[in-house]
Amino acid sequence: MRILRLAFGNWFSRAYLAGVAVVAALVTVSLVTWDQPDANLAAVWLIFVTLPFSFLGVLAPDSAAGPALLGGVALGAFVNAVLIGGLVSLVRRRPAH
Repeated sequence: MRILRLAFGNWFSRAYLAGVAVVAALVTVSLVTWDQPDANLAAVWLIFVTLPFSFLGVLAPDSAAGPALLGGVALGAFVNAVLIGGLVSLVRRRPAH
């Protein structure tokens, strides 16, 4: 329960997760509407905003690249939100000098 509070219990973590959701929506729109013969690299932005933990999905074998990549992005977003929440909690508990 504490981990969920760290991930969703402050404005900084929520703003980060909202940013990831906006990027995911833009990537989805880009991929759905892409009709050019060359590759669309929009999904790279979703990996960038959830680094370093989303990199685990990139390292997955090719046979499971789709689900592993999405899982890595979801895991990366959640872990980064928890880390941001932990940092905010640590700064708030620290006495002012």
